[in-house]
Amino acid sequence: MLAEHGAASANGVICLAIEEPELYQHPVQAQAFAKVLRDLAEDESKNIQVAYATHSPMFIEAQRFSQVRRLTRSVEGDGAVSVHASSLAIVKSLLEGIVKPATVNRQLDGTVSARLPLAMFANAVILVEGTTEVAVFEGIADRTHVWSLAAWGAAVVEVGETLVFH
Repeated sequence: MLAEHGAASANGVICLAIEEPELYQHPVQAQAFAKVLRDLAEDESKNIQVAYATHSPMFIEAQRFSQVRRLTRSVEGDGAVSVHASSLAIVKSLLEGIVKPATVNRQLDGTVSARLPLAMFANAVILVEGTTEVAVFEGIADRTHVWSLAAWGAAVVEVGETLVFH
């Protein structure tokens, strides 16, 4: 309604900044809300910018991972905030000589959409081949202290056997 009748309709720009849009939402409602926000932001004729801080994987899309920004605060020194981002070009350059660029293009969506949300919200990620390795790493960590990986903000993520190496 704002986009059609508000400031944006008079050649202005509306900026929606939302903290944790998933709060108090049923998962299906959160998914629908994420789609509405994305549609608003992608329609150039509406002049709407959308930014949100979330802990919900519903608001992250694998194909648009380059739009995600992760903010971290340094625990040492002055507590400065750093902004982290990535892109398809960065991923390809990091995998150069290990995985063919065509393979990255082909397999990124499937690999990322199933595994990105957990990795995006972790402070550290251990990449393993399959579910057996996930269980082994989590089991080893739990032997030292229950839920120790989660307490450290670390996640064990299965990447499968999808990568084809040179």
